[in-house]
Amino acid sequence: MCAGAGRDVLPVLAGHPAGATVRALLVELDPTLSDRARETAVRLDLTAVSVRTADAGTMDSYRGFVPAHVLLACGVFGNVTVKDAERTIAAVPSMLTDGGIVIWTRGQFDDGPDPSLHLRSCFEKAGFTEVSFIRPTDAHFRVGVHRLSSPPGAGPAPGGTGRLFTFVR
Repeated sequence: MCAGAGRDVLPVLAGHPAGATVRALLVELDPTLSDRARETAVRLDLTAVSVRTADAGTMDSYRGFVPAHVLLACGVFGNVTVKDAERTIAAVPSMLTDGGIVIWTRGQFDDGPDPSLHLRSCFEKAGFTEVSFIRPTDAHFRVGVHRLSSPPGAGPAPGGTGRLFTFVR
């Protein structure tokens, strides 16, 4: 989701022994960033990686690539409303295979309640088991890893056309 230029995932795939065979989809709305991701995938010989210039906030953008084994929702939840985050998390099970993993991030930049705590409870309600949660004391970010522990398929149909989120400005 919201892959940008793929800087967080493409080098990792390229460095993994099976990386060249991993079928992956990067979805990015900004054509400049999605073009960079495509160029990087080609340069790194990641022929099984597809890049779509599309709205990552709609289920339709993932057609043909869900259910997935791993879903990255990094840089999303701090840029959408709480309701959109809840809706997206509720839909994630429909986007994953049984036992699939979602890796997500959320920042906190004030002294108020930690918004990642609510997201963790949303993942639990959606049928996930927390694998890892990192909240460095010297940084503003949190990283969660959750495994789908209930049967997949809850939420919108895989590849459906429902709206997950809209970025707020």
